[in-house]
Amino acid sequence: MINFSIPTRLTRTLTIIFSCVALLTTAQSCSIPGFTPTAPANPTILGILKQGDSRSTSQNFIKINAVRQLDGNVNVDGLSNLSGLKTIRYDQDILYLLTQEKGLFRSETGGYTWDRKYIFPVGSTKTDQNEINRELNSQITRNNLVIPTDLAINPQNDQIIYVAATDNKVGKVFQSTDGGETFRESYTEVKTNTGVRFITVDPRNPLRVYAVLLGGSLIRSLDGGFTWQKIRSFKETPVQIGFVPEFNNILFLLFPSQGLAVSSNDGEDFRTVELTKEQSSIGENQPKDGLDLSFSGNSTFGRYDKIVPITANTSESWILLADKQIWYTDNLDTKMTKLVLPLQSEQQNLLDVAPDPKLGLEKILVSINDKLFESTNKGISWSVNNRITTKIGNIGQILIDPDDTKVIYLMLLDARYTRNGGLFT
Repeated sequence: MINFSIPTRLTRTLTIIFSCVALLTTAQSCSIPGFTPTAPANPTILGILKQGDSRSTSQNFIKINAVRQLDGNVNVDGLSNLSGLKTIRYDQDILYLLTQEKGLFRSETGGYTWDRKYIFPVGSTKTDQNEINRELNSQITRNNLVIPTDLAINPQNDQIIYVAATDNKVGKVFQSTDGGETFRESYTEVKTNTGVRFITVDPRNPLRVYAVLLGGSLIRSLDGGFTWQKIRSFKETPVQIGFVPEFNNILFLLFPSQGLAVSSNDGEDFRTVELTKEQSSIGENQPKDGLDLSFSGNSTFGRYDKIVPITANTSESWILLADKQIWYTDNLDTKMTKLVLPLQSEQQNLLDVAPDPKLGLEKILVSINDKLFESTNKGISWSVNNRITTKIGNIGQILIDPDDTKVIYLMLLDARYTRNGGLFT
């Protein structure tokens, strides 16, 4: 049974007098965005699924899409028609979700209830209900015009949030120091149509914040987002940026065609890692139906999508999504080996891979379109996870709780979108 109890921490306070609170569930009364529950346009569920939490009696993945509205009521399907961009788990209670359509949400109940966090203030001190409605409609519409692109949380303080977004065709970084209750512009690009694509925080020194601009420029703040400087220009926009504190806190950027660049000195210098592949005794000996892409002898990759460090052991192991396949290496300086896929990914969208934080390759989860697959023998064989019992969107992100690996979150996205937010073409 889902518990919709209100978190102990205070949410945004609005001085609003609702003369029609009892009618808020009807579209004919207070048609204020964010107030009136709206059913998804189709039965496909988006938002977030969760499995393995002791607060749920179900062994299946359950929908955790309840959103507390501005009037205090809870819409149990508040996330069910929102396509996710990124989910961050801070601890077992605090989670953040960035969505395509309505920006940022925060949960302090392990995902069982969410509160929308607005970039621009939403509230009213007026007393006339019509004036309240008009003001709130305008404020929420203004927030809906912000196009989010990425999210980062200070790993030592969940109250400090960075949202990369495009606002009126201008790339910006918004920062909050109070858990999303208020935001300020931390960075504003001087040119229009130059968005801020990705953002990340140094886990060992959270005053260091890094962001990537469309076109490939890398910018950095050394004071927690108050001032920024351009430190590097790359030839293309990366598809991923991040730190791996377990691997000597390296900073890495993955590019769609140029591959991987890593830095061991806070972005001052980067070295290009030559990622190559070799024939796999596992993947190449599997039965084929004519669709599988066999190893052609070409050791170079054509398209890179995502790289994931495996931090469950002492070696610097990685999983790579590239050329619509899954690859693995014990060391970036050695060749990548292909893991057998659970089905013909050349005909599908391979969206995410997540090694178990404690078991590493001994347990791997992979999402292909709306299906979740699991391997418990280092990718030799796979089984379909049958604990998703409802029609869902594509699984854009798999998040395994590092403290309790039985707990798994699935961020769902509209089938039109890629994992990184772009439209499929």
